[in-house]
Amino acid sequence: MNKGQLLTMDYVIGIAIFLFVFTICLYVWDNALYKVQQDYLTLELLNTARRASDQLVRTTGNPSSWEGNVSSLSSIGLAVSDRILSQQKFDALAGLNYSSLRYHLGAGSYNIYLKISNASGSVFGEAGVRPAEALVVNIRNIVTLDNNTALLDVSVWSPEAGSVLTPTS
Repeated sequence: MNKGQLLTMDYVIGIAIFLFVFTICLYVWDNALYKVQQDYLTLELLNTARRASDQLVRTTGNPSSWEGNVSSLSSIGLAVSDRILSQQKFDALAGLNYSSLRYHLGAGSYNIYLKISNASGSVFGEAGVRPAEALVVNIRNIVTLDNNTALLDVSVWSPEAGSVLTPTS
């Protein structure tokens, strides 16, 4: 080797190996960060959906006869008693403007969609905005509506990603 030689073959190979390993580390880091962000968003959506679902099926709302005077509404609840729902309350809920519905169900910046149907799929009522291509969390509750078994689906979604989760409570 000559004195004063700036680049040697060992140096070039060492830099190449370092850059290769560094690039792989960045790729793995980026994928792990993306997965953590998706998991966090999914958990946030799931907690929001469960909270809204429990509020709807377990409480009467405040005041308990809010469906007669929607302007007096401070919290939404569809129950007459635990998991026995009122069609009049659902109809009043469906008549709320969307931002008010999101506010009263604690959806924050997430979108929300409610559907009540029977086991064969006949829909009794819907409220909110249907999810499109998005990260969606669905919570399904078996309830009683007008002395019939019904299903209340609460979907909370964010258009930031594209998968679907469907836990049942």
